Amino acid sequence: MGKFVDSQGRDWTLAVDIVGVKRVKNAVGVDLLSDVEAAQKQLADDVVLLVDVLYLLVKPQADERKVSDEDFGRSLKGEPIENATLVLMQEIADFFPPRKRAALRMLLEKSQVLEEKALELLQARIDSLDPERLVQELAEALKASDGSGKNSTGPSGPPPPTTGEKTAGNTSTDLQASSGSTLGP
Repeated sequence: MGKFVDSQGRDWTLAVDIVGVKRVKNAVGVDLLSDVEAAQKQLADDVVLLVDVLYLLVKPQADERKVSDEDFGRSLKGEPIENATLVLMQEIADFFPPRKRAALRMLLEKSQVLEEKALELLQARIDSLDPERLVQELAEALKASDGSGKNSTGPSGPPPPTTGEKTAGNTSTDLQASSGSTLGP
């Protein structure tokens, strides 16, 4: 059984067992055990769902302490949610027999390394941003898009005449002739 501490200083013991897994599956539709990688991705993509799953797994403790799901959710942000997530993933791996457990632990370790590398790349990208240069490039792009720096709503001047419409220097006969029409005016 793994432990984590929420932002209120409360210790929680998290165990992944059949009773908790059924509670989670029935309440929020997440099957923590049949496709661990898919469940991990689903929880990583939806933090609200993640907190619901954590709450459902510690629900007997929460009921005993009279901690509602809302109070529990408020207490999981920042480092506590990161720690609780890690404990959950470790507990899921530990549910299985040794060979599968070892493979899932390896997957968890690789996922953590990948996440760390992705965060490093993101931080480097953010550090390399030059706001002044970006504003200058944006201004230049806007000027280039319409030649004046003003927001253009379309082509300038009146729309082209339609067949049969008279305009200065253009008769309906001229338009018909240019369009190949043999009908008279």
